[in-house]
Amino acid sequence: MKVEQKNKIREALVAYTQSVSESFVMSQNEVAKKLGINAAYISAIVNGEDKVGKSTISDMYWKKIAVLLGIEVDKKYWEIKQTPQMVAILAALEEAKEDGRTITIVGETGCGKSFTIEELFMKKNPVACYKIVIGSLDNIGDIVDKLADVIGLKLGTMSRSAKLKEVSYALLMMKYRNLKPLVIFDEAEYMSHVALCAIKSMYDMLNGVCGIVMVGTEQILRNYDRLKNKNKTGIPQLYRRIKFGIKYIPNIDKRYNEFLADIEDRELSKWLRGNCENYGELHDVLEPAKREAERLAEPLSYELVMKINGFNY
Repeated sequence: MKVEQKNKIREALVAYTQSVSESFVMSQNEVAKKLGINAAYISAIVNGEDKVGKSTISDMYWKKIAVLLGIEVDKKYWEIKQTPQMVAILAALEEAKEDGRTITIVGETGCGKSFTIEELFMKKNPVACYKIVIGSLDNIGDIVDKLADVIGLKLGTMSRSAKLKEVSYALLMMKYRNLKPLVIFDEAEYMSHVALCAIKSMYDMLNGVCGIVMVGTEQILRNYDRLKNKNKTGIPQLYRRIKFGIKYIPNIDKRYNEFLADIEDRELSKWLRGNCENYGELHDVLEPAKREAERLAEPLSYELVMKINGFNY
């Protein structure tokens, strides 16, 4: 990595650890923990050094810091576009964080939900902003443990209800420190009845204090309806609380005009529009194709995309 790039990263890191928010400074140790690297590397870089002891700090660590700070050090082959979906997701997250609201974000697969949360919102709001991904096999204990872990709580062998109270109390204390905590549950369509009841408990303890956001596809709503129709305990009460916090993300315009404007090969544009169901699929085709086109010094074309993917044409 060039010296100029390292200096840019160092300057940004110093500013980040000193003024990450108006009321809270993220310490060097907290930055290290967030990135999963040795705190000695962060300290050395902040102090203008390139080594820890006799070992030179690897470019890998500089790049990790750059990603956190939103500094590009490698060429990007996928340009971020301000889509209607991105705008709607960011607005919903901002509302939840600012007002301590409980919100459900519902959008189709591949519309940019996870990308917008991780790459745009959380990097801009690194303090007291937490996200966990709900797995299809997660039970309530797994979910509470994941949440405690990202917050930084060591709760040992407490009961699930006791852990949930400790998590809620920690978020409440953040509010008293003039922070605006936010908890995001991604892929929330996998939440079980018991997990949703835990959300109700968090709502009752933290409404107006901590934003709670559930993110997923329309399966979330079908899950609500299925449980509500069965009159499952706590679900009608939960639905009453969140009913007017459901945010529907606009459907994807599959003409993809924002992303295909610079593609000169009309046959390729037509193929992409006919075969890519969402932004995620479009990215999975175009990003490696653009990279390969540059490596081969060839124009980006329908034929090249077919060859890369092993398709007949």
